[in-house]
Amino acid sequence: VIYQDVDQAATGDVIVGVVVSVDPLLGTGAGGRDSGVHRLASTQRIVYVADGEPGGSQLFVRWMDAEGATSQITRVVESPSGVEWSPDGSRLLMAAGGQSTTDLYVTDTEGMNPRKVTDRSYHMAIDPSWTPDGRGALFIGCPKESFTCWWWEYEVYRIDISTGAEQRLTNDSYADFDPYVSPDGSQIVWLRCVGTFPFGPWS
Repeated sequence: VIYQDVDQAATGDVIVGVVVSVDPLLGTGAGGRDSGVHRLASTQRIVYVADGEPGGSQLFVRWMDAEGATSQITRVVESPSGVEWSPDGSRLLMAAGGQSTTDLYVTDTEGMNPRKVTDRSYHMAIDPSWTPDGRGALFIGCPKESFTCWWWEYEVYRIDISTGAEQRLTNDSYADFDPYVSPDGSQIVWLRCVGTFPFGPWS
């Protein structure tokens, strides 16, 4: 199991542990805050977000062997987040942007040759995840017709990676997060804050 361990100083290391006992076997030891850790199923690699050069959040890859080599694969100004391997392991999907606008990008496995997938002018596109066929993605965003983008406006969207066509999947007054598609593509699951964000309760 791979998870993020956050201490009281609000820093976090990515930890790989045994499923039963969750004993830490390998950690990133980055000294800053790591997040968005995802393992490529066909290899012993994980990708995650941590503080890097020349500054801010950057993408890192770690080989999960005895040596545990780590490589920073991006050096960008617009900090990436929510990185995910494509189902076939050939691409990365991530969110990147500033405080007012965040869009989705697809890159190669080295974080190079970015292609902008969304156009969320003055809005957010966060928490991306691939569909099982690699042709689409789910993400969290706000309605484009809304002038603002507050947490209670967060909805689940699906986007076609090739065309950029979006489809809104939820329409509620709750904060929705972290959507994923089931392996057979028939269902989606996501987190919903049914109380005061970020305290919950969550469902």
